[in-house]
Amino acid sequence: MRGPYDAWRERCYGRQLIAEKLGRRAFGEKFLGAGIIIGGMVAAAAIEAAADDYDGNYGVHDATADVVEEMAFHAGGAVIQEGTGRSAEARMHRETIRELSESLDMHFAPLLVMFDGEVTRLNGTMEAQYAGWRELLWKIFMSETGLPLNPNLTWKS
Repeated sequence: MRGPYDAWRERCYGRQLIAEKLGRRAFGEKFLGAGIIIGGMVAAAAIEAAADDYDGNYGVHDATADVVEEMAFHAGGAVIQEGTGRSAEARMHRETIRELSESLDMHFAPLLVMFDGEVTRLNGTMEAQYAGWRELLWKIFMSETGLPLNPNLTWKS
């Protein structure tokens, strides 16, 4: 039981670190992309306002402002798209952790063992199953050595 548990811990820990790193990076990229778009809109508005003040043609669109705004939308959108891709990758790692946990649960699924016509069910946590195995092995030892099977005597005593 220890082998699958250790393997699960190692794999899950690595995946968890990767998922957290990707999640932070995705958030940062999305935030940066939104900032680029907003910054482009502000810059375009400032360019238009400066152009209006300079030449007195109020309401006339400045081509430079349009180009700046367009570039900001494309650049910001690309950065947001990168962040969205990283979010999906982080989600994939979290899904892998969930699947690894489900496979570990199968290793610790209840186990039925028959000894001397008596069925023993081993279930619960790894520690509980280990204790059940120790109890069962104690009974087998007592049975095979010919010692009387004292119900008050356990492997703990």
